[in-house]
Amino acid sequence: MNATNRAANRLFLLVVGIVLVAIGLVGVLLGAVPAVMHAWSGDAPRVRRGLDQAFAATTIPGTRADWIGIAVLVALAVVVALLVVFIVRQGGGHTSVLLETRGEAVASGQEGDRIVIDTAVARDLLGDALSGRPELVTSSVTTYRVRRTPVLRIAATCRRGVAPTDAQAVIESALRRLDRAVGHEVPALIELTGGFRARMAAATTRVD
Repeated sequence: MNATNRAANRLFLLVVGIVLVAIGLVGVLLGAVPAVMHAWSGDAPRVRRGLDQAFAATTIPGTRADWIGIAVLVALAVVVALLVVFIVRQGGGHTSVLLETRGEAVASGQEGDRIVIDTAVARDLLGDALSGRPELVTSSVTTYRVRRTPVLRIAATCRRGVAPTDAQAVIESALRRLDRAVGHEVPALIELTGGFRARMAAATTRVD
């Protein structure tokens, strides 16, 4: 779970994969197929002359630069910028804020004070509630922002032989106690791993 769009990730990987496969295929054909290598050797001078003429026709008057070269540089700059944004967004979506609310108004017509509950509150409360449970081996609590809403992610490793429904019930009970403590129902995603019976279960969510 992160802030990067999954469809954009897959589209980017698909485009990069197609380009790399095409380049590799051309290299293999040039190196392994004599007919292709001879054809390229005969056509290369003609292709080069055509490229030289095309670049010469696009030269900006009064300069030695051509607009094709400038367009390529601009395109490369855009690609680099997109890659930087992509890299920065990887692992993004984490937030330290669990909940933001407003306190009761002090006077009529006035908003109450802004109350911010840190993720550490949920991590401590849930950690204490789950640490001693025999159904679970380990558990971790993180918070992500999904569509501008903080969502808890509780990842737990079940002890071998424990049914996923039993582990889920334990975690949901702890979540209900957290809801009562903070005064709001906190959206949460439960991910269970561990023994064979746990691996057969899908992740459980109560995200609205």
